[in-house]
Amino acid sequence: MNRSLALFTNVLGLVLNLIAMNTHFWVELLGPSFILHYGLWPTGPQAAFMITTEFFIVLAAVFSLIALVALAWHFIPWLSSPTRAIFITTTVTAFCAAIFMIVAMSVYTSHILGTGLPHQWQVSFNWSFYVGWVSAGLLLSTGLLNGGALCRVCRDGYESM
Repeated sequence: MNRSLALFTNVLGLVLNLIAMNTHFWVELLGPSFILHYGLWPTGPQAAFMITTEFFIVLAAVFSLIALVALAWHFIPWLSSPTRAIFITTTVTAFCAAIFMIVAMSVYTSHILGTGLPHQWQVSFNWSFYVGWVSAGLLLSTGLLNGGALCRVCRDGYESM
């Protein structure tokens, strides 16, 4: 059951990661006579915080994809029986994906909140930003669920001795 739920949370976390990464509704700027939306991939020169955020969000997607392949491997019985090595691989890669996503979101959040803008401008986070944080939570859940499955495999192996 934990493996199925881990697979579901990983797929959902990866999909939400890709949606957040590719949409341009991270921040909304409301000025006296304009509304601007922008995302992670602006045209022109980029600030260091943007490059860092992009780097870590792409790493999170790659590690989530690796965890997805390893999790899917569990459900193909003729390829291999579920071993501790596969459980450890999926748990570690899922936790790495979650950590990378949390780092990306934290860097972005801290920079946007620390930006001094003119008092007539209003800054608010938009839906793509929140989708990114939900993705981080789902990837963390994947690691926790798979870690629980790993503990069960280790315990079952110990009792059979």
